Amino acid sequence: VSTQSTGESHSQTDDLMSDVTRPAVSTTVALIAGAVAGATVDTSLYPIDTIKTRLQSAQGFWNAGGFRSMYRGVSANAIGAAPCAALFFTGYEGTQSFAKSTHLGGDDAMTYAGASAVGGVVACLVQVPVDNVKQNMQVGRYGNSLRGTVRQLVAERGVRGMWTGYSTTTFREVPFSLIQFPIFEALKRCIRDRKGAEVSGFEGGVCGSIAGGIAAGVTTPLDVAKTRIMIGQSSSQGLLPTLRDVYATKGVRGLFSGLSVRVLGMSLGGFVFLGAYEQCCGVLREREWG
Repeated sequence: VSTQSTGESHSQTDDLMSDVTRPAVSTTVALIAGAVAGATVDTSLYPIDTIKTRLQSAQGFWNAGGFRSMYRGVSANAIGAAPCAALFFTGYEGTQSFAKSTHLGGDDAMTYAGASAVGGVVACLVQVPVDNVKQNMQVGRYGNSLRGTVRQLVAERGVRGMWTGYSTTTFREVPFSLIQFPIFEALKRCIRDRKGAEVSGFEGGVCGSIAGGIAAGVTTPLDVAKTRIMIGQSSSQGLLPTLRDVYATKGVRGLFSGLSVRVLGMSLGGFVFLGAYEQCCGVLREREWG
């Protein structure tokens, strides 16, 4: 009898744990948690982003500024980080909710991949003009002034020119998200199944770090092309022509310029960004915000 009871107990426990699924996140929670996560990660890890940009520039790391003025351009980043992340997670969570409510998707890799792609495309509407200003400031192309850099970019390219590199950035962000978020959600599912409860902020951060590092390594050539286009060091605005130019002048090593720094930055960024997001979502749910 005791053996049967124990077996039934284990079976019930297994059923309970297998029923633990990813909780839905409301639009309000996604907006707030995304904004907090974006502001946190982009400010705390900004110097790593500056190093990566300068490594990827055509004039080389030292001529682009080396280790000087590591926070140059942070003002532009501070303005755009929160709304960009808020838009991403609103698109990400909203697409998931729609897919699941209409039975077009579920708790699977394809749903998370599609949702992350939608979030990335929407977020790029804010991210691209911010990156244009930020990266030109990081390499000192127009000096240290935020206002001066914006004026110079508009004077040279027009207002529409602030979105220079949108397609390239999208082609970088979408593959990055298609890799990162299915891995991120799969790792979280493993933790939920093991513990029978939702992941903590720390656990979410670890999952985000692993997923971010993998995605960053694979998509480095796309990031190199995006950097070259935005700082005016490409003869073309197209992704493939830029990749060909980089390969022609610097070979495969050029395509993976800044690889180690990018992987390090995105691993740390994944931990801070997605850890902060999970933690903030948990706190807001407990306070019944959504």
